[in-house]
Amino acid sequence: MKTYKGNIKIDSSNCQDWNKKLKDCEEITGYLSIYSQAKLDNLKSVGGNLYIYSQAKLDNLKSVGGDLSISSQAKLDNLKSVGGYLYINSQAKLDNLKSVGGDLSIYSQAKLEAPELKSVGGYLYISSQAKLDNLKSVGGYLSIYSRITEKLIKQLYFHNPKNHWYINDQQSEWIYSKTGKFTYQISDIEFPKGLFDKIRKGELSAQEVFAIENTEQRRIAYERMDKIKMKDLKTKVLSKGKEGKYPIRVVEITFDGFDDPFRYLNCFCPSTGREYYIETQQSDWKLAKAKSFGHDKPIKYKKEW
Repeated sequence: MKTYKGNIKIDSSNCQDWNKKLKDCEEITGYLSIYSQAKLDNLKSVGGNLYIYSQAKLDNLKSVGGDLSISSQAKLDNLKSVGGYLYINSQAKLDNLKSVGGDLSIYSQAKLEAPELKSVGGYLYISSQAKLDNLKSVGGYLSIYSRITEKLIKQLYFHNPKNHWYINDQQSEWIYSKTGKFTYQISDIEFPKGLFDKIRKGELSAQEVFAIENTEQRRIAYERMDKIKMKDLKTKVLSKGKEGKYPIRVVEITFDGFDDPFRYLNCFCPSTGREYYIETQQSDWKLAKAKSFGHDKPIKYKKEW
């Protein structure tokens, strides 16, 4: 076996030289960083970390002793094990990968297909697409922030019921009924279970939303709330008119604990008849409507549907 002892950094200035030097190399003892296209057909193992920032053809690579970070498309058809962490920042298809010794992180906009992966020694972090049909064992906590299949989340729960779980409101209803060490989040903000369920199900009244003491929790609850619930509150009418058969107005609502009142354009969709409350800074309904369409001055609408 031909071995290169040391670390290697491949970039645009030395790519051709390294491709020649490593043509028959099967093992690199140190780390390997790839910043330019690399064709290392015979490489079987990297003892240290492997960083891939550009397209790499590593058809025969079977093991990485340290961390593996993929930030560009990589062809790693025969990779079976990663000793350290595995970071996925791009699309990665690792059909033969069976184990990750450290953490597995799949970041936003990334995609990992590793149908044979069975164990992760550290934590599992998923915030993008993941196909991990056979993953069962996770050594650390599980952070699931993008929707995964109900089959996979059941499989992970049954094999890791005592782990700490971090989940958001995008998951299967099944997992929300389970007990254990759960931290519930919506848009990266933590919520107690009861409040979490009421917000994601839309069960809070407008009065209950504005009564939430935590500022960030209240902000999320308000963003998720159907603004039609504002009609249940006592309002002060600032201006009003009529368009077709529907009334239109600007209303103001005052809440205890808030220095400034909240102001809304209360209007109806001319085609569906659905009523809306649209937050505004305007007091005149004509200007408020114009602002809702991105105009600074009132405009004449010929026809609406």
